[in-house]
Amino acid sequence: MSPDGAAPAPEPERRRILTWHPLAVAAYSVLGLWSANVFEVPIRDATAILWPVLGAAVAVWAMAAVAMRVAGRANPIARGALVASLGGGAFLMAGRIVPGLDPLPGLAVVGAVTVAAIWLALSIGTSALASVTTIVNVFTLVAVGLAAFALRPVLVPDRATPVQVSLEGATTAARDIWYIIPDRYPRRDTLLDVYGFDNADFEDFLVDRGFTIQEQARANYPKTAHSLAATWNMEFVPDLVPDPPADGSDWRPLYDLLADHQLGRIVTEAGFDYVHLGSWWTPTRTAVSATEVRNLGDTTEFESVWIPTTALRWFGGDEGDDEFDGRRYIYDVTSFQLDELDRMVGEPHDRPRLVLAHVTLPHEPYVFDLDGSYVDGATEQERTRVDNTVTQTRYLNSRLEDLVDRLVTGDPARDPIIVIQSDEGPHPQIQYEQAIQWLDVSTAERAEKLRTFSAWYLPDVTEEPAPDTTGVNTWRFILDEYFGTNFGQLDNRVWVFPNEERLYEFVEVTDEFD
Repeated sequence: MSPDGAAPAPEPERRRILTWHPLAVAAYSVLGLWSANVFEVPIRDATAILWPVLGAAVAVWAMAAVAMRVAGRANPIARGALVASLGGGAFLMAGRIVPGLDPLPGLAVVGAVTVAAIWLALSIGTSALASVTTIVNVFTLVAVGLAAFALRPVLVPDRATPVQVSLEGATTAARDIWYIIPDRYPRRDTLLDVYGFDNADFEDFLVDRGFTIQEQARANYPKTAHSLAATWNMEFVPDLVPDPPADGSDWRPLYDLLADHQLGRIVTEAGFDYVHLGSWWTPTRTAVSATEVRNLGDTTEFESVWIPTTALRWFGGDEGDDEFDGRRYIYDVTSFQLDELDRMVGEPHDRPRLVLAHVTLPHEPYVFDLDGSYVDGATEQERTRVDNTVTQTRYLNSRLEDLVDRLVTGDPARDPIIVIQSDEGPHPQIQYEQAIQWLDVSTAERAEKLRTFSAWYLPDVTEEPAPDTTGVNTWRFILDEYFGTNFGQLDNRVWVFPNEERLYEFVEVTDEFD
């Protein structure tokens, strides 16, 4: 009894409650998205987000636990965990739960869930707390386990080995090389037949400056990864990946061939600087063999996709916009590449250099208007695919014309080698209606995808490339002419594969169309 005769207040009931679910919730916000793109996200890009998210979860959990202790509640760690998991989970999953909300309503939802979590943590009894914690522990552990199981293949090395080429006995071209890959840029006949746009003015401009247009140019494969792997390594994919992965949807061997490619190794071995202008697409964001990589900031493609799944989507917008916009990110990166190309024309340098830019135009999303201004999602949707493609093509044409006018002086002894060559053509309309099956589509649809734009400026070279030159032979031809190598020409063959679950099963379609 107390001195005044009143019964003492009961001590708060305390139980040992094992808790880990805040860490599982935080981890799943990253692992879930990563596992859905298992072969397309480098481990370094995912873990660069995972560790800070886990650290933030621990910090929120600790602060909530301290608050529960100050409030005099038993089992403050387990109660703080409810706040961290429910409130933090709402923050980390907001973009998936309420993706269409504007910033204020969206943040209001996150705030309401957090307040409810605090109320629950303060009011729940110890016995119920133990039961709820066990249920949430198990549920989140299973979710993380399933995501981790899906990620199992990426933890097993399966890398393609770059082909090694000796330049012994070869000469060195003491002139710059500018190599621009406009992604999904259509060939002239595709633009006219499918999109109703005659690209004659642009091609005539290039021819007037001394370019050769390969009028029957085609990609070797219908996807960027295959196409650029063959072009940059100067071999067909079966020779580059003789033992393809058991999982036919595994892109990693192809991506490895983009990150560390033969073209980059050859020019750097020959004494060139290789300046790589990184795109927003992870496989061409950087290059191992480059002497310099230039990117707009540190945001990766995975981060640009992850942010909109969280409440961070409502913070840090551009130009007064309160919402993070992945389309704006793509616009900014592509604008940076084009602007950097312009800046580099007059940039002093001591050694010859290869300037390589994989520019995702006229590739969707359609974020560029005719004057280069930003096109928001609503405006893109109001326009047809044809209008959007033609608009971005015309904008890119104007930027390339300005660049070429500054690069080509008319002096063959000083002018650079310039290659403007798309990796593939546009996706046919059927791609937007269903998962494409390349063996089932019509010849016309395959032709739309595989016909590519290709224009080369080769000063002081008298031999012209064949009009049907494919990507695999581009650098074989140029290196033989300027560096004295002896690659020779492969047959200009064209393949498709069934679908993205069977990336390494090739069927030749060379003779279907020119």
